[in-house]
Amino acid sequence: LSPRACRIESSFYCRGVVRRALVFVKPESYGRGDRLHVICGESLLSYASNYLKYATTALVARCLHAGYRIGPGPFAHSPICVLRRLNRDLDLSARFLMQDSRSLSALEIQEAILDDVYEHIGELPAWAPVAVTRWGTILAELKSGHPGAARKLDWLVYLRALTAMREEYGYSLEEIPRLN
Repeated sequence: LSPRACRIESSFYCRGVVRRALVFVKPESYGRGDRLHVICGESLLSYASNYLKYATTALVARCLHAGYRIGPGPFAHSPICVLRRLNRDLDLSARFLMQDSRSLSALEIQEAILDDVYEHIGELPAWAPVAVTRWGTILAELKSGHPGAARKLDWLVYLRALTAMREEYGYSLEEIPRLN
């Protein structure tokens, strides 16, 4: 449930003025090469959300840098279209078409990425097993509907707050994206 997702304009940008892109190549370099700046991330408040954002990004980046294939492959549609649709998938039931014709849910995509990272756990930093365990736990909680996830992840806390506001003021369920 990301207020920023609906404002992303492109998936990648590397020249001139920063566009609202998922990833931007920063023109200044520190040491070797340029650096990638992921500008679609939210300012998160919960410890669990921040931990997972940084840990999962670092682990996936480490695996990709080592040349490992991570995740189920590319989407059949533009990443921006997928991001916007994913952002409206409040019950995690939407299916996303992959280029290989598979249709996967957001949780199935995350599980595939987690499984691929886990395959290389021995080559990752010492903190990786703890991060992978926490990642797997939160995915299992989301999949089962465990209420613990609703207290750990910002988007679920926001959804609960928006739902309470919707009920208190008589808004329809369809108005949650506008409230967000």
